[in-house]
Amino acid sequence: MDLMVKGAAAILCLVILGASSPVENLGDTSPPQGENPDIQRLTYTITFLGVVVARAVFDEVRPLTAGGEWTVRVAARTTSFWDKFARMYNTYTISFTAPGFQPSRYLRQIDQKGLRFNRLESYGRQVGTSSFSDRLPPFPVRYLAGGESVEVENVTVPAGNGNFFSALWYVRFADWDRMQALTLPLWLEGQKWRTHIRKVGVESRRAPEGRVQTWKLICTLSRDTDGSVIDKPAEPVSGSDHLTKSLMNENLVLTFWIERSGLHRPLTVKTSVGIFSLVGQLRNPFEDEILKE
Repeated sequence: MDLMVKGAAAILCLVILGASSPVENLGDTSPPQGENPDIQRLTYTITFLGVVVARAVFDEVRPLTAGGEWTVRVAARTTSFWDKFARMYNTYTISFTAPGFQPSRYLRQIDQKGLRFNRLESYGRQVGTSSFSDRLPPFPVRYLAGGESVEVENVTVPAGNGNFFSALWYVRFADWDRMQALTLPLWLEGQKWRTHIRKVGVESRRAPEGRVQTWKLICTLSRDTDGSVIDKPAEPVSGSDHLTKSLMNENLVLTFWIERSGLHRPLTVKTSVGIFSLVGQLRNPFEDEILKE
């Protein structure tokens, strides 16, 4: 059961595909302009043995002016059935600038089985500056956790570092027609890691509106050998959420398919748990998940 929980969380980390510190010689990784709204939402299901075990909604808010900050917010929740095994109502919010996708603030609001905390990471700035875009749309009620509010833990991260959202957002908008592989640094719970991405081909995949061309990519992670550690919050620390703990695994292998044109949407994510597979799939939203004008 623990393997299935970790696998579902690992799927969420790629469904959430989120960007990184600048890397040389990658060309223009800025998202396509002029064809997309300033605010967009993607919705996903995560299945195990054909059973839906979790859902995620992912909101992207682009700045109204050049050089402004982007905000990405994700809510991930288990289904009513899966709540019995591994309840999870977690929200992740990050602000960053592009090009380069350098994060400035990252807030985790965690309400999962056996663990509740709010943790704000501030990148190269004073802690406690937790304001995010006031243009973020409201979440559907189905993604909101109950219970009392939890005090925010503040963590300072040196400027110039990325995290897994920033690294993976960079991957989403890189030009994989010209690239074959990419390695990016990231920080996980005060430890330095690297994420390795390689393209293995181009495939046609199913999207809500029909079949589209995608890049097929494989992601693995490894610890950085220099042993760098950043400051952690004062003891006692609350622990780490399923998603972050799942990432801290050098045996993790994820395969994902990103749309080659348009929004560069991540369409499908897959990882194996023993002889079984978990799959995250972009889907048509429920009525209450549709963004209103």
